[in-house]
Amino acid sequence: MPSMPSLAWWCERRVVFRVRAPQAVVGLGVLLILAGCDLSSATSPTAGPEHHLVVPSSLNGVPGNDPSKLAALSGLKASLAAIPGLTTVATAAYVAGPSVTWFAGVQGATVSVLSATGVSSQLLSPVVQVAFGSGTLDSSKEQTATVGGTTYTCDPVTGASSGTLCSWSDGDILGMVAGSGTLDAMLHLTELARQAAEQ
Repeated sequence: MPSMPSLAWWCERRVVFRVRAPQAVVGLGVLLILAGCDLSSATSPTAGPEHHLVVPSSLNGVPGNDPSKLAALSGLKASLAAIPGLTTVATAAYVAGPSVTWFAGVQGATVSVLSATGVSSQLLSPVVQVAFGSGTLDSSKEQTATVGGTTYTCDPVTGASSGTLCSWSDGDILGMVAGSGTLDAMLHLTELARQAAEQ
C-alpha cells in the first residue's frame, strides 16, 4: 500500500479547505484552514518563466492613474501590501467622465492559497471599500465565465454605490476590476485588464 504524502507535499500544492460564511465584511466570507502550512515561506506556481504583474497604462482606451484618485489609490495599495506574502501590488483608476473603473492586482506566494477555492475577503474588501464605500458584495449572485482558458468571477455590489467587482487568478497573480458597469461590461474590462497586466 503506498504511503500518504507528507504535510510538506500537501502544503506545496496548496491543499486548503474553505468555509463560506453567509454574513461577512463584504458579503463574502472565506476561512482558509491551512493545516500547518507556513505561508511566509511558501512558493507558488507561475504561468510562465517571465510571468509578472504590471499596471495597465490604459483600459479600453482610458488612461490610468487620474490625479484626482491618487490618494485613494495610495490607501488601496497600502491595504493590499499589508497582506503577508505579496511581492507586487499594482493599482490604477481609469476615469471617463463620471465613470471610474478601479484596478488592483497582486502577485506573491500567498495568492494561490488565498484564491485556491475562491477569492478571500482579505483581498476583496479593500477594493470594495475604495470603489463603493459602504457597498456590500452579494456573493449569492456570483457568476463565473471562462474566456480563453481563464476563469473570471463577478459579483454585484449593492448599497449606496452599486456596481460590479470581477476578478481572475493565474498562478501567483490575482487581478480585480471594480466599477459601476453591468456584469457584462465589467467582465469585458477585466479581460482587457488581464491581457495588459500579465507580462
